[in-house]
Amino acid sequence: MKKLLLIAALIMTFVGNTFAQWYVYRNSTETPNFIRIYGSFNYGSMKETINGESISFNPLGITVGGMLSPNLTINTLHRMPLFLEAGVEATYNYGHTNEHISVNGQNAPLIGGANHVELKDADGNEYKAVKYEGSERKLNMISASVPVNLAYSFDFANGKLSIVPFLGANFKFNIISKVTDGEETYNLIKQEDVNLFQFGLNAGVSFVIVRGFYAGYRMQYDIMEYADNVKTMTHSLQIGYRF
Repeated sequence: MKKLLLIAALIMTFVGNTFAQWYVYRNSTETPNFIRIYGSFNYGSMKETINGESISFNPLGITVGGMLSPNLTINTLHRMPLFLEAGVEATYNYGHTNEHISVNGQNAPLIGGANHVELKDADGNEYKAVKYEGSERKLNMISASVPVNLAYSFDFANGKLSIVPFLGANFKFNIISKVTDGEETYNLIKQEDVNLFQFGLNAGVSFVIVRGFYAGYRMQYDIMEYADNVKTMTHSLQIGYRF
């Protein structure tokens, strides 16, 4: 609970600072800027590897968020359509799989399973891992993220169409992570199987069309693992409004 309160305090501090910056930029006659709100559909990739054997599945999810994008002035005489995007997001993901991994006859629970089975014998040799089809297991995840991107706007048709590629970093806080296997539900956050914080990279492009409506694509690759030996990546289709 203390960890969750700390995460919440950090997010609220960031939101407060972001609003203060937006107010200053919004009332500035020297630096054009915009804010945007959006939602997205997410297609994820998760891969857990235990003793050389892997389980892969693809959680689906939704994200809602908002970003501040102040224009970066190169100097007092020239400006470029170069923007620093920073914001806050909330994401819900859901995934399921029938794949299981057994290590020396011990069933490894989904996500962080290596923490609950013996991986090596007394001589330090790894036990053989076996993948098999079993009961369906469901994974529910909620996270909060702070994306920070550098974006450049290519404007066409007198500003009626803009193509905005971006590249940046993502700071993610995992809040809820639960696995349901039959009638049993496991809280992976409480069991400390899941990392509370992940750092990753963002890349993508947005298309702004007529009065600020836009659609875009983003790829997020998490450099830090979701849990030990669990790698994650997310592809997102976004739609929103920029004003």
